[in-house]
Amino acid sequence: MVRRHPEMVSSIAVHPELGPLEGVDDLKSWVTTSPDWASASVLHLSSVFEPEVPVRAFWPRQATAHGVLTAVTVYDLIPDVFPGWYLEDPGSAVVGGAAGKLCAPPTRADPVGIGQTGHGGAARRPRETRLGHRQRHLRSLPPPRVRLVAFETARRGVEGLEPGFVFYQGAFNRRKNVDGLLEAYAQLPRTLVDRHQLVIACDVAP
Repeated sequence: MVRRHPEMVSSIAVHPELGPLEGVDDLKSWVTTSPDWASASVLHLSSVFEPEVPVRAFWPRQATAHGVLTAVTVYDLIPDVFPGWYLEDPGSAVVGGAAGKLCAPPTRADPVGIGQTGHGGAARRPRETRLGHRQRHLRSLPPPRVRLVAFETARRGVEGLEPGFVFYQGAFNRRKNVDGLLEAYAQLPRTLVDRHQLVIACDVAP
């Protein structure tokens, strides 16, 4: 937003308990731990399903106290869809529930705007059913199209990487079915395997 519409951004608010941000030197003039809430119109919450971060850290009370409108980006509804897998810890369940309430239909007149990224099965479910929103309040955001930059970044981390690779980024758990991915890739014709490397990037337990 700063790059495309800097006139619409007054500051990037960071909760003081979260510590300094890394890798944002180009945004240092925007980052602050004490924004001017009285002059703010809209607070954009960049991610509300963060089990490790307390809700008060990403939803400041000052914003509510000053009547600031709220816009929310939801990157993944999976914790809400499968709470038994992702919210087993009581603390995570509390945070997840609070985040869900933040995305629920507002009691004030202003709607909460939700841009959900991702196009998986759970993402395609009627979001008004899961979050309680009418469809006109929801927008689905496509992933950024920066292939050249992404490839150069990936090649710095993966020796011998060539264009045209197949990329998986996620996690090793039963829902992701990585075993099925490996088996399917192994059954491809050799000419395809030679042209399209398979790259898996995620934490892997022993």
